[in-house]
Amino acid sequence: MAQDFGDAPRPWILAIGFASDDELVTALTKKHQKVTAISADSDPSVQVRESDYDIAIVNGHTYRDPAPHLHVIQFGGGGEKRHSGPENGQRRYVADGNGWAGRLTGPDSEAPPEVDSLARDSLASHLLSESPRTLIRKHLSQGTAQVCDAIAFVRESAGEPCAGFWLRHCPASDTSPEWWWLPEDAPQKEEWIRAAFSSWSRKRPALFDGITLSWLEDAEWMTTDELSARRAINEAERELAELIAQKQKDLEQLRLDREAAEERASQGDRRLLTAQSNELKDAVADALASIGLRVKDSDVLREAEDLPLLEDLQVSTGPDWTAIVEVKGYSKSSGKTADFQKIARAATQFERSAGRAPDARWYVINQSFSKAPPDRPQVLAGAQMDLDEFVKDCGLVLDTRDLFRLLQAVKSEAINIEEAQRMLIGSVGRFSYPHGTDERQKRDA
Repeated sequence: MAQDFGDAPRPWILAIGFASDDELVTALTKKHQKVTAISADSDPSVQVRESDYDIAIVNGHTYRDPAPHLHVIQFGGGGEKRHSGPENGQRRYVADGNGWAGRLTGPDSEAPPEVDSLARDSLASHLLSESPRTLIRKHLSQGTAQVCDAIAFVRESAGEPCAGFWLRHCPASDTSPEWWWLPEDAPQKEEWIRAAFSSWSRKRPALFDGITLSWLEDAEWMTTDELSARRAINEAERELAELIAQKQKDLEQLRLDREAAEERASQGDRRLLTAQSNELKDAVADALASIGLRVKDSDVLREAEDLPLLEDLQVSTGPDWTAIVEVKGYSKSSGKTADFQKIARAATQFERSAGRAPDARWYVINQSFSKAPPDRPQVLAGAQMDLDEFVKDCGLVLDTRDLFRLLQAVKSEAINIEEAQRMLIGSVGRFSYPHGTDERQKRDA
């Protein structure tokens, strides 16, 4: 009768790109009877008979991909160079150092449970410090890229996996082997290998009969206290996973809410800080109306009567008080005193038609808006003499930054509408909110 020689419990392991005395190979050898270290610089098939082996652990780049029946876990390197899918299409998984996202997520719901704590507590925190970080990408034989179908342990939010696995196509196997890819400097490599072996042994137990628990981890030989403690830990881990999943879901919804609020702001109040021309005029009109003032678009009224355009808006509290309003937006200027002349002409026309002078003249300006609001200069910087003359005609200069602040104070109920109106109506000169020591001049001062 024929006899087999050299047999050993499964799995048989190829360590590609490791020296035989490597610390990781030494640790594997203590647990598994067949671990063979081979060079990554030459074809594995000329160094060993790959069909004898079950697993390949790869350190960095390889001369050639391991045989398709092997389960693979790779640390660094370029991924699987050639992958023949069941549709006979050639694809490849490449490692690409172009990851920049500041937020990470994972693991994917399809990832095996063995990776949960490793991904959350170890790998994700490590990857957050890497910039740029390596991503897994999928390319077709025609050279076109596709969204990577790898199941991620950790991925950039809404992006490619930073670590994960994909299924290999092996026609001779009923179960598709897996290729796990992790960064070269991933922490806890031995734990990742153990997680991979545990996951694979559940899917193909016959090939992994050499993976056994220590007898100390076998429930048959545990005390009641140990079993109770294990159950408590399992329950706590389950509750923690559920809580984390729910908080992640809540956080994602909050981020969506924030994005919606940012979009509303850009189409709404923030126009006061960014817009010019008619868009700025509309934003100013909306803001003043929100403060409870009555606003009329003078341009619309004059265009309807085929009259020359003068002021942009008329603002009133009723029949006894009206201000004419000129709205301007300048990318690089802090304001132009020539605009006062246009306001003066509008005031003259108002007096002719109303039989009285306007109660106030307002110059509302989104000035130097090419700069961020904190970096903008004082409105009408260096034009104090012209401003003093403007004040004599009940002139108020209103920087849209201060109008924005005042509007947000009303909406947050820091002040009420009546107080906001009194601040505007009772001021001349440069308006400031919150009020500075010498920015605001009272009419009765």
